[in-house]
Amino acid sequence: MRISSRRRSLPTTSDCSERHSSGFQAEKTSPNVNILAGNLPQEQRQQFAYLLGWPSDFSAWGRLIDFILRRISDIPQRLYPEIVAIFEVWQNALADLSNPTSRALLQQCATWLAAIDAISTADGPDDNSTYWGKVPNQGTFRQSLSRLLLRASRAEPTLAADYLQRVTDSKNIRDDAFHDTIAFSPTLAQSLPHSLVELSLAFLREELPAGQVAREERERHAASEWRKAIRAKPEAKRTSQEQRALSCAVPLRTIDDFSDHDWNRLSIRDDFKSFSPPSPLREPFHSLFQSSPEEALRLLRELCDHAMNAWRQLHHYSRSRDGTPIPLELTFPWGAKGSGVPTGSIFGVVRCGHLVPLAAGLWRLRNGALPS
Repeated sequence: MRISSRRRSLPTTSDCSERHSSGFQAEKTSPNVNILAGNLPQEQRQQFAYLLGWPSDFSAWGRLIDFILRRISDIPQRLYPEIVAIFEVWQNALADLSNPTSRALLQQCATWLAAIDAISTADGPDDNSTYWGKVPNQGTFRQSLSRLLLRASRAEPTLAADYLQRVTDSKNIRDDAFHDTIAFSPTLAQSLPHSLVELSLAFLREELPAGQVAREERERHAASEWRKAIRAKPEAKRTSQEQRALSCAVPLRTIDDFSDHDWNRLSIRDDFKSFSPPSPLREPFHSLFQSSPEEALRLLRELCDHAMNAWRQLHHYSRSRDGTPIPLELTFPWGAKGSGVPTGSIFGVVRCGHLVPLAAGLWRLRNGALPS
């Protein structure tokens, strides 16, 4: 009976994890010496140094993380945010240094993040969504996972690149996912500049007018065929949804049904907070021009080309706009450039991207000449 009683009193992996999570962060963490040595005001230095604290005993923290990873399948989902908090303390010190512990915990974060992202692509609720529904504050938890991967992209670029590719390939890039990523532009512009540009293009370039017209024509044709099929049915066999569809008026779109909003945006997404007010310090342009100018120029060129194509297509489809587009030639200190670009498109890019021409000019001033 004594043996049985002792066995029942042994702590579970969940109990150990919960104890270590609170104990280690309270007793085994020291202020971040890099922040303490910085130029922030003293009160802010102390605050941020403790928020981004380091392990005071790296051996003990390494053993704790190894213990957690070896028993991760036994830890309940409600403790996952606490586990990530432990990972963050380790990474505060070693995010830019490749080491086995960081690699193992980042791989676990990547696995978790991929499983959470799979929820949005599933047809409906399933075992995966049920599993992750048990994690408290799932949105904040996911954000912490992505930040760990992005922050460590210099030491472990493959994991961050896989995550960025998954976000770029998604049908609808969430605003928070894009802005969280752009916050790491100073790091990503050095480690994964190509991936950063591809994500920015996927997020900022919206559907061109020609694509919009073609899509709406396909949708209108499909809706027309569906209504024909409904009318071919005996009325008694039509569902309530089909009856409602026949009773609704068919929306009509004229070929020149484009608004001033379309002319102002030129198929470039702008939430009026990311790039306003205009400044060459806006990300990702600032970091790209500093660390990877060729990729920065590619981003600039692709956005400008997209806006110019939108301007031309709007002129093609909008009969209410008078005038004929004419080529534009600009004279710069380094020579004249004739681009065949109408004035409106350049103003559109400045309005929508704001900082793009300013960033290019800043890069040229620092480097003496702007590559063609």
